Amino acid sequence: MKKLLSKFKAVLLVFLALAVIPVFTGANCDKNTVETPLSEADKDVLKYHQEPTLDRDFKDNEVCVILKSAFDDLEELYFEDFKIVEKVSKILYVDLYTREIPYSKNGKFPLNKSEENHMFDFILEVHSKEKILDICNLLETLDMVLIAQPNYISYPVDN
Repeated sequence: MKKLLSKFKAVLLVFLALAVIPVFTGANCDKNTVETPLSEADKDVLKYHQEPTLDRDFKDNEVCVILKSAFDDLEELYFEDFKIVEKVSKILYVDLYTREIPYSKNGKFPLNKSEENHMFDFILEVHSKEKILDICNLLETLDMVLIAQPNYISYPVDN
């Protein structure tokens, strides 16, 4: 009987150890493990994307976000879908006519179906180029985000 009990304890300990492994490896039930595939249009957009660096000239409180084309049919989004922890002072929807989206932390905003990728400009209260790059990296971990980059400052070229 003692041998049976000790075998049961050993099996139970192994089972418990296996059950705890996902906690230490960072497994997350909320995380979607299936990544949305890129369309040809997405691949074309990515051809022009450059990895942002601190030495580039960009606004220190704006992040531009382009969603994957698989999300063109979205009719609404929640602000919390973007998972930005810094306080956003304004969100602009960018298309032919840029319009401001009234921001509320737990709110949602309607979208029109689009033939092009949805684009947003997040204006933050924080003024830090380092924070902007961190936020870009955070946003690019989201499946729906194709590109998150600073709002680059461009200058006219003389001919």
